[in-house]
Amino acid sequence: STTLIPDILVAKGENNIAFIDTKWKNPQKFRPSADDLQQMYAYHKYFKVDKAALVYPGDLDKPLQGNFFIEQSKKMSTQECTIISINTNKNIKIWQKAISDKIFDWIEKKEQQIVTINDI
Repeated sequence: STTLIPDILVAKGENNIAFIDTKWKNPQKFRPSADDLQQMYAYHKYFKVDKAALVYPGDLDKPLQGNFFIEQSKKMSTQECTIISINTNKNIKIWQKAISDKIFDWIEKKEQQIVTINDI
């Protein structure tokens, strides 16, 4: 059997609220591959959460957000997938702080920092 294990599963108490999958590749124009999106969709269904993020190295100013399209109903799902870009840094403490700041901002969904994928 196959077990789905995201890199980071965010829980509040007993409830899963989000998951994060980290990547060490740079996507073309900050658009994830079909394989990455299929993986995220599977995680959404398996962990029953509406919020997911792909984290890539890079210098994208604001997270990009999109939702999955449900072919059968011809509607957008409530399941969100966000692309977060984090610059690397030789100083590990500065890098760890940047990672945690971006992740916490995303979890708290600070609206002014999110751009929809259709906007780019």
